[in-house]
Amino acid sequence: MTYCICLLQEGQIPEHQVADLGNGIHDIAAKHSLGTEPNISWIIVPKGQGWTAGQPSTSSVVTMMTSSMEQSQRVKILNDICNLWTERTGCHINEIIATVMPVE
Repeated sequence: MTYCICLLQEGQIPEHQVADLGNGIHDIAAKHSLGTEPNISWIIVPKGQGWTAGQPSTSSVVTMMTSSMEQSQRVKILNDICNLWTERTGCHINEIIATVMPVE
């Protein structure tokens, strides 16, 4: 099973884009043969409770947990996640933090 936790800053990404991002995560999981559809949890960080570089954060954090894989495969998935976020939300590449970790 693949799990994905997405932390979003309140008000940063419109509701309709959240569904689109979820579809994109499903597409990435399918593209990379990560098994069944990922279980996605969306966590909204209330305004003022997330900070980056001493200021209110505009960053999203996407953590995907899936089976072990080679680093080259992980890099492809990380690039796909970052591309998804920048293309669909218009955020800067520095506003998306992505991780892909093994869960056994």
